[in-house]
Amino acid sequence: DLVLHRAKSDHFMWKKRLAEVLVGRKALRPEELSDHRHCRLGKWYEGVTDRTIRDHPAFAAVLPVHEAVHVNGRRVAELVARGDREGALAAYGEMERASGQVVEQLERLIGRH
Repeated sequence: DLVLHRAKSDHFMWKKRLAEVLVGRKALRPEELSDHRHCRLGKWYEGVTDRTIRDHPAFAAVLPVHEAVHVNGRRVAELVARGDREGALAAYGEMERASGQVVEQLERLIGRH
């Protein structure tokens, strides 16, 4: 479960970084953001072989929302770079909704015992 707790922490830091980009405190090129397979959670997800985890409903549920977090996060960075603040805010909102679902599914996985 340590990996899941660290993934949650990474996830919150990633969101914070995007929020700083959104308000102009940090610059970030879209290509600097990893996709959902190359972050800590994605690498863990791809490597899970334990059937008690793989067969848990939260395991399958986390994949699409985790991908949505990364897709919308990258979109935030792209739209900020283009000067489309309104679009970036909308993409951040989508990322935030997916993020809440990721955390919910991670909590379900952590509490599976």
